[in-house]
Amino acid sequence: MNIPIHLAGEKDLHCIGVDPVPQSGLKAKTLSLVDEYRNFARSLAVMLDTCTRCGACAKACHSYLGTGDFYNIPSARAALFRKIHDRYFTLAGKMLGRFVGAAEFDAETTGSWVDYFYQCNICRRCAVYCPFGIDTGEITIAARNILTHLGIAPRFLVNIARNELTTGNNTGILKPVNKQEVHPT
Repeated sequence: MNIPIHLAGEKDLHCIGVDPVPQSGLKAKTLSLVDEYRNFARSLAVMLDTCTRCGACAKACHSYLGTGDFYNIPSARAALFRKIHDRYFTLAGKMLGRFVGAAEFDAETTGSWVDYFYQCNICRRCAVYCPFGIDTGEITIAARNILTHLGIAPRFLVNIARNELTTGNNTGILKPVNKQEVHPT
């Protein structure tokens, strides 16, 4: 996978304790992380199974309204996760694959996850508009968590994490500057 310019490089990721997964191990590690996450957050599987893809969330989503891109509709974004979940973690997906909407994990899948899961601002308005109360923001958080563990994260987010670790705040302002008193003139 060619690393897009907006993603953090290996050196940046090492600063926050993340070791990028080599391309050859990407599928196995991703599936392991999806399995770990779905066992940790049981609500994830429930939300993936409950969503009827009605699209009620579309009118609430800033990303979709701003871009008009189908995959920025929260239910469509969640479907990117669901396709992999269903393919590898449901009986129907294992047996019938594409016939039930499941998809193989490949470089195109990784690219779609990067493109769409980082466009969501996780405002969670989608959950308010969903007739079932599905929080697709939680699905986005799960996907971002998985991507980060793979070593795939936007440079600006990695820089914020590095600032937090080195200075104790997200802006990177050094601690002595924070302690200085400000006197009005």
